[in-house]
Amino acid sequence: MGSETRARLGLAGLLLVTLFSFEQLFFSSDYSGPSLLAAILAALLAAGARRLGAGIALTTLASVAGLVVYLSLVFEADATLFGLPTYDAVTRLWDAVTRAVSLSEIDFAPIPSRPGYVILVVAGMWIAAAVGEVAAFRWRRPLLASLPALVLFGYAVIVGSGTGTTLMVLIFLIGLLTFWGLESSHRISSWGRWIPTFEGKAVEPSSVSGRVGRRMGASCIACALVVPILVPAFSDGFSWRSGMGTGPGSGSGGVGGGDINLLVSLVPNRLRQSPQKLFEVASEEEAYWRLVSLDQFDGETWQPPAEASVSASAGFVANTEVLERPTDRRVVQEFRLEGLRGDYLPAAAEPVGLEFPAGDLSLGDVALSPSHQDIQLEGGIQDDLTYTVESLAPDPSYGELNASVPGIPGQAPARVAQSLTAPVEALRDRWIAGATTDFENLVAIQSQLRKFDYDIDVEDQSSADYLETFLTDTRAGYCQQFATAFALLSRSLGYPTRVSVGFLPGERDDNGDFQVTGEDAHAWPEVYFGTYGWVPFEPTPRPGLAQPPDYTNIPQGTGQGEGSGRLG
Repeated sequence: MGSETRARLGLAGLLLVTLFSFEQLFFSSDYSGPSLLAAILAALLAAGARRLGAGIALTTLASVAGLVVYLSLVFEADATLFGLPTYDAVTRLWDAVTRAVSLSEIDFAPIPSRPGYVILVVAGMWIAAAVGEVAAFRWRRPLLASLPALVLFGYAVIVGSGTGTTLMVLIFLIGLLTFWGLESSHRISSWGRWIPTFEGKAVEPSSVSGRVGRRMGASCIACALVVPILVPAFSDGFSWRSGMGTGPGSGSGGVGGGDINLLVSLVPNRLRQSPQKLFEVASEEEAYWRLVSLDQFDGETWQPPAEASVSASAGFVANTEVLERPTDRRVVQEFRLEGLRGDYLPAAAEPVGLEFPAGDLSLGDVALSPSHQDIQLEGGIQDDLTYTVESLAPDPSYGELNASVPGIPGQAPARVAQSLTAPVEALRDRWIAGATTDFENLVAIQSQLRKFDYDIDVEDQSSADYLETFLTDTRAGYCQQFATAFALLSRSLGYPTRVSVGFLPGERDDNGDFQVTGEDAHAWPEVYFGTYGWVPFEPTPRPGLAQPPDYTNIPQGTGQGEGSGRLG
């Protein structure tokens, strides 16, 4: 291995540490693949231009063009023309970046891997690799070569979550000094053969089989990096491909800004609530404005159902059972979106009708979740979007639900993936000891959880079983923890339960419309009763806002509790 190769490996190590530092910024690591490949391609392009004798101007032009082509292929492949970027592709890239810049004012680490953020990291790594190659091996300026990596690393550490910062800085310094040392060794060796790079290390000719083996290995690595990004079948595996991203991001529960996180975690993260106005609703009745329902739980986080969406153009109501429930009431809402971002449109309860103003959008632009009737807008929400929704909301009484049995016709109840610990089972059994029906079990669990404290500053205590910690020790949290705890206790009893993400009704203005801000973002559990559909519960004791729904108010004389609420 020559001294130049060793120096390149040192630069590669420095860039790898720089890329890894963004783990402090992002919730998930799906940004790393395209960023790593970008750094490799940028370095190869700069090295190839140097070998061909291209000047700095031509090398820079080729690098910029290569970056635009790469970003277009990775992020906007459907807008390219035979793999070449088009005006539409470049415009989309720019829009994603400007949107990310605006959201950076309210996002905080760990942030979701939104397309704009990932584009910026990819571009940063491309520039760091290109500048490093040119400055180190053409200009012989190791300090300049390491400057872009230093800037990227410093930014990630400053705005990151702060977890493991000391160790990260130590690793970066080791990588930086190693690169400087290897680059200096290369420069010294280039002064003449009379100064050996490493004493006693003679250069031996490599064998043909060794060269073939190295090339085969490099080809395999390149394929492993390129194929998952470019092959369409893998596209759904990257959250930045969907335009949504994953992670706590805007307030660990989607309450920090216009992009609402659609994942709900049992383990608390840092929570910030933004007063930014997201939309307003003209409706005679208040309701919880649902975005999406989550029914897949992996032991820590809830996620949407693993099912393909269906087009709404063939008929808006995918689940005809909704129309057959006699106890539902119709709720008509007119939404005017202002700061809300993402793909899902808010609506009350079970939407059965949707209408856009003439000339705006059509049902052909809408996809539905077959099992939950979540409304997803293809291409994402645009500014100042207006639409009208008609929904059917469950309107049973306490007595009707008490006489009903939870369960989805023809389906087994969704149970918790892992059995509860003995202390949690004992606590659950004590809570429901006085209940005689399924619905009374659920009301008892809701009532007990509402005795806990609402606290947006609660921290993760790194427990192996946070449900047990939350129920028996912490006894404090916010909507994510309360909704999850209720859902898991309900599922452990065999009741089909999901967690919905959306918004509280908001505050009425002088015109009677509901003004909804980031502070109204909320998560709540719902249990399916065959006669009444998905029935919401409210276990979160959020002062003055999240109140128990009226149908969970235990009639006087039963001796089981009390309550009042406004949930529609």
